[in-house]
Amino acid sequence: MEVLPFSSLLPMKQSFLELPVQLTKCSLADVLPITKSWPPEATHTLCSALLGAEVLITAKSLDAGVYRVSVEKQRESGVLHVGERLVMDGLARSVMPMTNSCPEGNDCCCRDLLKRVEKLEKMMLRLLNTEKFK
Repeated sequence: MEVLPFSSLLPMKQSFLELPVQLTKCSLADVLPITKSWPPEATHTLCSALLGAEVLITAKSLDAGVYRVSVEKQRESGVLHVGERLVMDGLARSVMPMTNSCPEGNDCCCRDLLKRVEKLEKMMLRLLNTEKFK
């Protein structure tokens, strides 16, 4: 090991002070395309909502080297959740995972509530389909 005087130090190159661009494989958490692949409209929606914007990306999980992430954009009217926006626009379907992380444990009312919501959704679909044929 050699000790050098301070005067022998040179300024660091600017390129060493900047972080290199890093690429990480990601996909939106809790949503999937309606069909086998994402439609062009989904890409357009993402580009128009996010291009040039500051976003918060939160890693939810890591599956086979791909990070499942949520993407949020702050707006004047509140936070835009990109996955939810795609679902509302009919470009994606929600696949919210069922977890056992409820603080109430097995006595949780969440499971009962989810079953009731599922039944109501089925009833609504039946009613809507019945109305179409009248």
